[in-house]
Amino acid sequence: MITLTETQWELYLKKYKNLMWKISHMISGDPTISALEDNYADIMLAALESINGFNKKTGMSFDEMITTKYFDQYTKTCLWTAKARKGNGIKKNYPLTKKKVSLSAEIDTSSSGSSLSDNIKGNESMNPEILLAYSEVFDSFSDDDTKLLKVISDNPEVISFSGKLKIKTLAKKSRLPIRKIEKILNNLRKKVNYDTE
Repeated sequence: MITLTETQWELYLKKYKNLMWKISHMISGDPTISALEDNYADIMLAALESINGFNKKTGMSFDEMITTKYFDQYTKTCLWTAKARKGNGIKKNYPLTKKKVSLSAEIDTSSSGSSLSDNIKGNESMNPEILLAYSEVFDSFSDDDTKLLKVISDNPEVISFSGKLKIKTLAKKSRLPIRKIEKILNNLRKKVNYDTE
């Protein structure tokens, strides 16, 4: 395994950094696992693997390989292959991940006059189109909708292993009658398409 000095790594980046960023920008489809910085980190790992792989194949040191055309072709192939591998993983799981939203959004039901979308952590860095979509959904929630969602987010035991809501447990935790919970859920189901049991 080759250990690179800082100067050697800088030399590699001088030649391939623009390509690495270009490839990182081209990976998309699931913002949860394909944020630009994550993509670049994955491409950097592929770059290091290409250096070690080339060393195993040829026995050349880094200083020797960085000047050859064969290494240039080899490392570019490794970088593009890493892009394809990650992209294929995202594409394969896209039917499962395309309608998911972050569970880390903070909901503050005590603040009066502010919409739920205003309480999404880090919304200033979000794509304006995505933020608008969140806003349209969240702002349509009634106080009862918001209260029930807060109870669900604070009490994971109201969700079964199969991912369905346990109505009786939810009634105990929310202190709402089952009939009212079912009415709220019917309203929410149109927006979030969630199953119950």
